[in-house]
Amino acid sequence: MPYHQQFGCAPVRKLFLLIGISSMLSVARAADLSVGDLRHWSITVSTTPIPSETYAAKEFQHYLHQTSGILLPIHTAGKAAGHQVFVGPSKALRSSSLGFIMEQEYAAEELRIVITANHIAILGGRPRGTLYGVYTFVEDYLGIRFLTADVTHTPRVAPDRPLPLIDRSYTPPFAYRHYSKNEISKDPAFAARRRQNTASQYAPQSQRMGAHLGGESRGGVFLHNNFLFQLSFRDHPECYALIDGQRSPLQPCLTHPLVHRTVTAQILKNLDGYALGTTIPLAQNDNGAVCTCTRCIAVQREGDAPEDIPEVEKPLGVDRKKIRNGPPSAVILDFVNRVAADVARKRPDLWVGTEAYSFSMMPPR
Repeated sequence: MPYHQQFGCAPVRKLFLLIGISSMLSVARAADLSVGDLRHWSITVSTTPIPSETYAAKEFQHYLHQTSGILLPIHTAGKAAGHQVFVGPSKALRSSSLGFIMEQEYAAEELRIVITANHIAILGGRPRGTLYGVYTFVEDYLGIRFLTADVTHTPRVAPDRPLPLIDRSYTPPFAYRHYSKNEISKDPAFAARRRQNTASQYAPQSQRMGAHLGGESRGGVFLHNNFLFQLSFRDHPECYALIDGQRSPLQPCLTHPLVHRTVTAQILKNLDGYALGTTIPLAQNDNGAVCTCTRCIAVQREGDAPEDIPEVEKPLGVDRKKIRNGPPSAVILDFVNRVAADVARKRPDLWVGTEAYSFSMMPPR
C-alpha cells in the first residue's frame, strides 16, 4: 500500500498547501498600500521647485482631501523622513529608496508615477510632467473626472481602496495640444487638467497658461485660418486664391513667392520655441476654397497634360470640379516641402507637417 494511503498523509499536504497560500496572501496584503494608509504621510516638494511643481503638490493635496477626507501637510525638505508623497524632483526624493528615478532625463511633458508601500513619487520633465503626473494619479487611482470647467466628478473613496504598487511612465504623443472650445479656452486651469498645453496667442492674459500651469507651449498651425499669416487681403490681394476669376480672402495662394517668403520668415523667427525633433504644422484654411491660378494649376497637374489627368469617380473630401487638374493636396505638399527646405538650413532636426483635411484628404498622384 502506498505511503500516503496507508498513513493518510495527503490531507496533511493539503493543509500545508492551504497554510502556505494563506501566508502568501497575508504577506501580499501587508505589502499592499491603501488610501487610508496615507493618513499619516506627508507631501514633499523641492526646496527650489518651479511654479508648476508647487501647484501640482497643492492639486494633489486638494483632490486627495476631496475624495478621502485626508489632508496631508506639504513640506519642503532636503532629506526624506517617514512616509512621503514626493511631488517633483527633490533632494529628499534623491535620498530616499526611490532616488533611482531621478537618475534619468525626462522629456518636457513625460510623467512617471512610482508607488511602493513606503513612498509615492510623482515627477516628470519640466515644465509640465509633474503636474500631468498628479492629474493622472488622481484620475486613475482616486476616480476623479474633470468633466467640465464647472463640474468635476469627485467620488468618495473608502480607506481600504487599494493603491497598486507600480512604476509607470507616459509621454504625450502630441507636443502641441490646443482645443478650440470656449469652455476650455476661457479656463486655463481646466485646460491644464485636460492636458491642453497652450492657449491661442490672441487670448486675453487671463486665459493664458501661467507659469504655475507650465506656461505656454510654442507651436501650432501657422496658416490654418490665417492665425499667423501677416499679409492682408486689402494690401496684397495677389497673395490670395484665384476663385472663379477673382481673388478671394478665403485662402492664401500657396504658390505665390511672397506667401512663401512671408510664412518662412515667420517660422524662422519662432524656431527657438521648438524642441529637438518636433514638428512645425502648416495647413490650409478651414474652407473648401481652392486656388485656380496658373501656378497652382501647374503644381496640381504634376507635370501632366490636362487630357492625361485621370478622372476620379468618388473624390475624397472635395467635389469633382476642384480636382479636374489633379488633387489640390499637391499644392499644399509642394508648399510644405519648400518651407521645410528653408527650415532645414537652420534646424535640420525639425519636421514640417500638414493636415489631411477637407480638400487635402486626397493625396497627390
